[in-house]
Amino acid sequence: MKVLKVKSSWLSESDLRLDAPFHLSDGVKTKRLIEKFCPYELTTIEDESLNLYKGNIHKRVYVSSPEHGYMFYTASDLFKADLETGKYVSKRYSSYLKELELKRNWILITRSGTLGKVLLTSEDHEKKIGTDDLVRVYLKQEKVKTGYLYAFLSSKYGYGLLTQAGYGGVVKHIEPDHVKGINVPVLPITLQDRINTLITESSHLRVEANKLLKEATRDVEQRVLKELGRIKKEPSSSRNIKELFQYEKRLDAPYNWSLGRLINDEIIKIDHKLLSELSEVFHPILFGKKQIKGTPTKGNPLYKSTSMGKLKPETDFWLSLKKNDSYRKLQVKEGWVLISRTGTVGNVVRINKSMNNTFIDDHMIRVKPSSNYHGLVYIFLKSYYGQKLIEFQKYGSVQEVINSTYIERIPIPATLMDKNFLSELDQKVKTLSDFFDTAYLKETEAIELVENEIESWQKS
Repeated sequence: MKVLKVKSSWLSESDLRLDAPFHLSDGVKTKRLIEKFCPYELTTIEDESLNLYKGNIHKRVYVSSPEHGYMFYTASDLFKADLETGKYVSKRYSSYLKELELKRNWILITRSGTLGKVLLTSEDHEKKIGTDDLVRVYLKQEKVKTGYLYAFLSSKYGYGLLTQAGYGGVVKHIEPDHVKGINVPVLPITLQDRINTLITESSHLRVEANKLLKEATRDVEQRVLKELGRIKKEPSSSRNIKELFQYEKRLDAPYNWSLGRLINDEIIKIDHKLLSELSEVFHPILFGKKQIKGTPTKGNPLYKSTSMGKLKPETDFWLSLKKNDSYRKLQVKEGWVLISRTGTVGNVVRINKSMNNTFIDDHMIRVKPSSNYHGLVYIFLKSYYGQKLIEFQKYGSVQEVINSTYIERIPIPATLMDKNFLSELDQKVKTLSDFFDTAYLKETEAIELVENEIESWQKS
């Protein structure tokens, strides 16, 4: 239990906040640490900003295609590694979206639900629509560089400052007014430039990685389209009893008559291979997580499937070192492809070098491609066709599920297995994976520079 004596002056400084979480938060400690020990000039986010606002609240009408809608990102969408997973909001019924339009080099801060997550926008976000659940910050870059402020707010100290003022019972919120008054140390320009360069390079690498991912996915989709032609789902159809027995005796319509089923049926008519012929497919079974919980000092991080699709996977669960051998089957290797099998089914991620030998929970199916098919397996499963072939096989009412048996029999057209094309896909996937890894390392280095600088004040 945390206990703290609060001075009367602190109450007036906090706009008469009487709630214990505010005064016991890390943000309050960080604020006093900076004010007491910082050897440099202090400025505020408001003083350094050209714009600082959250955007207007509006009614959302979602549509299924870009022809009729604008790409719309919720707060959680923006933190995914795959930026094409946003929704589309209707052009016809959305008249007041200009204020929600995103531009590059903005700092976005989540302000509702999960508070204090920070993102620096790039050209990939330009002219996309972002939710009003984000505080937008655009800097003058006079005393404070954008990359430095992003690293500062992304650090453990910045996170505490952003979240300390959270209010609300069920869902927590912060407002632009809570953000604008945050004190920011004006670090020496040489250090700021170093941090800013690392963040800028990190952002550029992610843009280039996403370009390569789009190119590779488009190349795969065009080859499949040329082979199959355009497939349109008819309004209704029928299945005979022999087909029902062939397909696990399932009677549900999405399984028997959906776009994914039609794609599957067309591919198996032509020369193809099953995923199980190109990869080893499996998923481990894990029970009793409470019995394997360790601590940050006596454990390895165990990542959840919900975290794996993000730019920076995070976890607060630690696998006890005593249980490492028992749960070695949860460990993943570089080059493996993972598919979420519960909840949001079908999220596909590749294990890059920075995540090699980490532990991932049992809610992700493991796909271990053969040596010649690393690029193809990953890109095909990420493609439009791969996603439809995964989605139509899911089952369950309250929570949707898919199992490794379904994934094993995903058919892949042989037209994609040309030797030169396979080599091209492998090279693109290797390059984009290296880009994502390097971007992660550069951003981590920048944040550590900020944290180490602040920690050094207390030692001097």
